[in-house]
Amino acid sequence: MGLAELIRIKQITPAEVVEDTIRKIEAVNPKLNAVICKTYARARQQASQAIMSDRPLAGVPFLVKDNAVIAGIALTRGSRALRAAVPNQTGPFFAAAEQAGLIVLGVTNMPEMGLIDGTESALYGPTRNPWNLDYSPGGSSGGSATCVAAGILPLAHGTDGGGSIRLPASHCGLFGLKASRGRLLPGGFGASPWPRLVDGCISRSVRDTAMYLSLVEDPSTRLPKLGFVSAKSRRRLKIALTYEGTRGEAPHPEVRKAIAATARLCRELGHTVDEANVPLDQARVDTAARQLARISHTIFARSGGVARRFVRTCWLVASGGRERSWDFPGLRGAAKTWSRWAWDDAAVVTRCGGACHAGEPRALAAALRRTAAQPQTSAAGQLDAIAILMRRTLTRTSAPILSSLRRIVPQLALANGV
Repeated sequence: MGLAELIRIKQITPAEVVEDTIRKIEAVNPKLNAVICKTYARARQQASQAIMSDRPLAGVPFLVKDNAVIAGIALTRGSRALRAAVPNQTGPFFAAAEQAGLIVLGVTNMPEMGLIDGTESALYGPTRNPWNLDYSPGGSSGGSATCVAAGILPLAHGTDGGGSIRLPASHCGLFGLKASRGRLLPGGFGASPWPRLVDGCISRSVRDTAMYLSLVEDPSTRLPKLGFVSAKSRRRLKIALTYEGTRGEAPHPEVRKAIAATARLCRELGHTVDEANVPLDQARVDTAARQLARISHTIFARSGGVARRFVRTCWLVASGGRERSWDFPGLRGAAKTWSRWAWDDAAVVTRCGGACHAGEPRALAAALRRTAAQPQTSAAGQLDAIAILMRRTLTRTSAPILSSLRRIVPQLALANGV
């Protein structure tokens, strides 16, 4: 908000801010590997047309995570299978962000499909923490967190399903908040493959995040409207504090010190903070998880042979097609299943020798045959698409299937770290 105010009172211009941000990216990105796609020409054009009077964040530079749906800007989600993907529409969340005056200068790194809490992929390599280049910035919004922590810009886009904004904010000394589901505009179109995922940002201040979230709030949300939260609430909270993990693990002394300082601040703000043990029997939770895994394994194994067809197709691709008994009926069944689970059906089979739609079984079978006829193509180079499918499938299955796949298709596990 401070930068937006300087632009509003004409101490600096949007064009000057964009050029300064580009200079910073070019200076530090070779060491950090945080920005993996640059949209400088687009940003310069927007800066030259910026309206400085009626947009709250007019001219403020912005970087988006590699899962942002913006027309004309690469959207790979950190996967080699999607390296050619470019949306032709802009999601409502990003349309609102740009309408507020934010200028996108590029795309930040993330792990493949955002599935780990670090930021590295086979496609772009690791992003490094600006506080210590030997450390990770966390993930999966680690590229954005690195840029904010390095002082490239005051705020950057991130997404959070299981901590992907909050974790890198913690790793990099920033502010990260996951908004309630349904409060903000959707980042894309149609049903989300992971309903827990929420678009948001990583910033250096509560104030900046509060303004940003108010500008992308969904006007049709069923939750109470918040708008710009400019002051603390009168509501006081009762907070339970525990220092140990669910299995009795003690935190590092520095971590314990930080937790204690946070608790002390909460008390000073008028909240009640009491130490308490988590009422959770971890052994019983582990037993329940194993039981659920067995149930889901049984359900999946009885689902019309999908699991067997899936493993067989993985093996055909991983083995370079040395297996000659192609099971076209099996591929047809697998293709129908995949088309329901895949994030991007066209990209799913790109690494299998052709950009055909997974819902077209004959085309898929032909693509796999072409791949088998290319002995110069390494197994590892063909695995990204299959890995996407396997990971998406495993959210509905269990550890026993993962173990089976590792035994049957060792190359797949090795190449993708699944």
